[in-house]
Amino acid sequence: SGGSGGSGGGGQMLKPLALEWLAHPTGVAASADGTHVYVCEQMTNRILRLVRRPGGVYHASVFYHLGAGQGGSGLGPSAICLDPSPGGNLYVACFDFNCPADGYGSQGKGGQQGLVLVLSPSGQEEGRLSVPGTEITGITLSPDKRSVFVTEASTSTIYVAEL
Repeated sequence: SGGSGGSGGGGQMLKPLALEWLAHPTGVAASADGTHVYVCEQMTNRILRLVRRPGGVYHASVFYHLGAGQGGSGLGPSAICLDPSPGGNLYVACFDFNCPADGYGSQGKGGQQGLVLVLSPSGQEEGRLSVPGTEITGITLSPDKRSVFVTEASTSTIYVAEL
């Protein structure tokens, strides 16, 4: 008889990790061991990393900032997933309302392509994936870790990008 929160009735109690200080949070992903939580802040063009310290307290810092030419020309990161393997990369989907995104080609509705950033565990850009359409709303890694599935709103499509 679990619950979605609240008190009483034997339900689960939800505890905030970040209470009333996030700026437009959209996507969230956690490491397999639960020591790291990554949060997309869409309007600030940044990824936050919360690191669990002794006693269960989380410390937060800016993990990656999307500047001009890094997906920062749009609304910012909208979704995130990570490879749970040791040293696995993070995959960050960037959202824009069909505006030119970093000079990419013209396959999506409105003529632009969206952007998925591939980041190392240390926050270095390892690569980029392009997706037809710039309104990327979700991303997940395939079970075999050989591709990512991406949802894109302007084309109402799910894309598969090989890694």
